[in-house]
Amino acid sequence: MADCGCPVTEGARLDTKMREVLVRGTCFEVTATRMEEGVVRGLVAWGGFVSLFAPGSGIPSKPSNSNGANGAKQNFTKHGNIRADGGINFAMPVPLGQYSIIYPHGLPVTAGFSRHTPIKTKLKLDDIVEVVETRVEDGKVRGRLSAIICAAGISRGWISIFDPSCRWAKFVGRDSGGTGNGSSGKEGSSHRHSQRGTSGRKLDF
Repeated sequence: MADCGCPVTEGARLDTKMREVLVRGTCFEVTATRMEEGVVRGLVAWGGFVSLFAPGSGIPSKPSNSNGANGAKQNFTKHGNIRADGGINFAMPVPLGQYSIIYPHGLPVTAGFSRHTPIKTKLKLDDIVEVVETRVEDGKVRGRLSAIICAAGISRGWISIFDPSCRWAKFVGRDSGGTGNGSSGKEGSSHRHSQRGTSGRKLDF
């Protein structure tokens, strides 16, 4: 998820032409990463490259301002947040692990990644599930669940976690080996995260 505005460039190099700037809160999927001039760059699923983060030891010593359409090097202090190690974050990962359902009207668990695939079951408010993979569809972060126990037996599927305007589940921590309502499994890694909530309206998942 874009943190303080992520410039998207046509190529992986920092000095390639800028295509657009992702506003804070934009959800996007990264399909590959590479290191350029001490900065971790990500290939966006719809095309173009963004800076993900720069470790404290990797920040270019003389960053220069963007040069409009010519795409000169990005201004690192303008487009990022300082990390504890002195580096800079440009995008925030969505963590994998346990999520608590905060949508009170039954959160659909779909058979496939797309929210238009068949609904297998619905999760109740405060159910705890284990998210083991995340992807982005139409601006929404979707999470793949490890096996969950429901009325129909053991099931697997995908849920909507959040988009820039609302949230259906909130991260509560890494799996410590135990399980909660409807949770099971222990896989982990990372992707993107946000802090928005929902007021219980019927929403387009």
